[in-house]
Amino acid sequence: QKCPFPCSIQAPQCQCQHLDANCSGLGLRAFPDMDKGINRFFFSDNFLNETVHKEPIQGHDNIVYLDLARNQIRYLYNGTFQNLWRLRILDLSENQLTILSDGAFTGLRNLRTLHLHGNQITTLRYYAFYGLRNLPILDLSSQLIHSIEPQAFVGLRNLTTLSLANNVLTAVDDAAFSGLGNLKKLDLRHNALQSLSEQLFHTVPRLDHLETDEFRWCCLARAVRTCLPAA
Repeated sequence: QKCPFPCSIQAPQCQCQHLDANCSGLGLRAFPDMDKGINRFFFSDNFLNETVHKEPIQGHDNIVYLDLARNQIRYLYNGTFQNLWRLRILDLSENQLTILSDGAFTGLRNLRTLHLHGNQITTLRYYAFYGLRNLPILDLSSQLIHSIEPQAFVGLRNLTTLSLANNVLTAVDDAAFSGLGNLKKLDLRHNALQSLSEQLFHTVPRLDHLETDEFRWCCLARAVRTCLPAA
């Protein structure tokens, strides 16, 4: 039986059971001390935007789950999560992120799930996802992305599915998808694309499913087995 127990002197109102610490909605502005045995942290609906760039939860490199949804986070500094190498699920949804800069996810080599929905991301900087070597799916839909710098996705060596649907892209740089050698499914629907080059699709040799708004982009992705909309 999972009985509740006190796990933080600084935040005694946190609800802790087994390996979980639920500190959601407590108005926290800093990460409190925590029992060393805890490895799943729920910190949604707080005000951790000013302290997230410091080492999250000092001394806890055993974290496997970290929920930071709705914390008014505006920016992720290089190396913010660098010591959380065991982390498998990271929830950053419904924050105020606008730019993903280089090195923001460095160190998260075992991450399997990344939640970013509900932000207002406009720009993906080069090496923005470097370090996420084992992430299989990346959903960047329904943001405000208008710029993807060359090599923004370098490091995502095991990514198989990428959604950029419902953004404001008008063009995509030829080197934007460099590093996505295992990408199989790409969704570019509901953008404002005006130009793409055939060279862009040469960087994703295993792509076999492409979704766009116009068949003319399918003509450029000649090696793709399934391309929508069909002619």
